[in-house]
Amino acid sequence: MEQHYIDSRFREELEGFEPNPPVEAWMAIAEATDRPLRKRLLPFLTRVAAVVAALVVAGLSFWLLVLNQPGQQAMLSQQEGLADLVRMSGRISPVSDAGVRPGLLARLTPPQRRGGGFPAGEGALNNRDVEPGPDPLQPGDASDISLTLPDAHLSVPTADSYFAGPGIASATGSLPLTSRLPAAAPFSLGAHFAPQSNYRIVSGGQSPGGSELSFDGLEEQIMTWSAGLSVYFDLSGKWAIQSGLHYTNMGQYVRDIVSYAHPAHIALYETNAMTGRVHHPQSIITSQGSIRIYDPYHYFADAQSHRVLTNRNAISAAEPRKLKKAGDGVTQVFRFVEVPLIFRYRLYNRGVGLQLKGGFSGGYLMENNVYLGTDILRNPIGETFGVRQFNFSAIGGVAMAVPITGSLTFHMEPTAQIFLSPMVHDALFTGRTLPYNFSLQTGVSYGF
Repeated sequence: MEQHYIDSRFREELEGFEPNPPVEAWMAIAEATDRPLRKRLLPFLTRVAAVVAALVVAGLSFWLLVLNQPGQQAMLSQQEGLADLVRMSGRISPVSDAGVRPGLLARLTPPQRRGGGFPAGEGALNNRDVEPGPDPLQPGDASDISLTLPDAHLSVPTADSYFAGPGIASATGSLPLTSRLPAAAPFSLGAHFAPQSNYRIVSGGQSPGGSELSFDGLEEQIMTWSAGLSVYFDLSGKWAIQSGLHYTNMGQYVRDIVSYAHPAHIALYETNAMTGRVHHPQSIITSQGSIRIYDPYHYFADAQSHRVLTNRNAISAAEPRKLKKAGDGVTQVFRFVEVPLIFRYRLYNRGVGLQLKGGFSGGYLMENNVYLGTDILRNPIGETFGVRQFNFSAIGGVAMAVPITGSLTFHMEPTAQIFLSPMVHDALFTGRTLPYNFSLQTGVSYGF
């Protein structure tokens, strides 16, 4: 059969053609099903419970490892040897095999103090607790010879000094037999860096058509980072306060937003010569605000819902069916400078310091960008409209401090942060959205 010209012409024109479903088709499908997804609280609670369990297990494991070090066994042996030394002296009444009772002071005194016991104010024993020994210049049984230390005495802990540990006291002070961290410096400077996972809690929201718009399954968490400088003030033996200047990144990934571009990388929309801004006819609704696009090279379509709003009257002569797929998804990123006010309570201070921390933070929005795909290092394509410039959040977590030197301390602090109010002004479409993040802050501090 002879091949006609019209057949070859159709084949040439339609070669490589990729039809793009119109946005109205997806809106019709969404309205026909009319089965919006509901917010499920169980996955969020499960994630929170898993994080809390991991922090508890890590903290207890670290605590047990520190307490079971070989150095602790050596200290116990020294304490038992001290009790045996006290038991051998003939000048002190015998003690039980259970060891020296807390609060009892056993001392080997110089010869000039034998007759009258101990002076007042030195924690002396009653006369019935001390047995006078024989004169060392007179002959006698070898077992009656008492050990005399001219300028030193042996002491055991009292109720007031129980946590400081027993030691050998001398004119220069006490040598402790147990390990304890030095007292916290009243003033410290620190720096930290933290990888963090970001997401949000969202409820409510209405689509432009009046039906509920659900973002479940359409957005994902992203990993970012934060850093900061901190100042610590010691308020008392248990309490401390922290402030400083922190820089943090937050955001989310919006999936199934397909972008298209011209094969020759031709601009699809005009740019205002006066302002340099692009009159893009589309906007994207997310749980954290509406995205305004100022990139002239891309056309967007929603593959799962009806989050892309398009003004058909503003579309240029370039037909969408001639475009090629350029990417999938967009990423919202918000960068803040924060000033925190955090209170710390010391739970444990032996070998490693363990603290609870909680407080508030005020953040100022520095940057608000939207990126194509997941690459946040390329040039942004838009911004989120209606984001508040000032935001407040609550902070809580656990802090572990490991001393490196007398003044330098290493910190490892699992931390959670949640916003106290939505970042966007108008929550008609997005609902009540509270961003939050989990981070692991690691850094050092120097005490003065």
